Amino acid sequence: MIQAFTVAAQLMRSAPPGSVFTALRDSLAADGLTARLWLADYRQVGLRSVDDSDGGSEQVSVNEGPIGRVYASQRHAVLLARQGSIAYLPLHARGERLGVLQVTAG
Repeated sequence: MIQAFTVAAQLMRSAPPGSVFTALRDSLAADGLTARLWLADYRQVGLRSVDDSDGGSEQVSVNEGPIGRVYASQRHAVLLARQGSIAYLPLHARGERLGVLQVTAG
């Protein structure tokens, strides 16, 4: 799995800015992983899914669930289950909170 993330990081660095998430998602999919991006709204009270399948309509509060906790604390979390595991990774740039990357295995 570490090699998958190394390859994904290389692809992200070489991708044009508008295609970074697509490059990441496609790279992880090649290794059987799925990625979902959650970006904070302007007021930073909710996180909205940036996913083609749901039209970007799904939203969660920054005060609820693992996505909100990771965003608020800026610490990663991993949930293990029988059918697979989910990693939640905080996204930030220059000290600004941007959102959460959700990576699912299994």
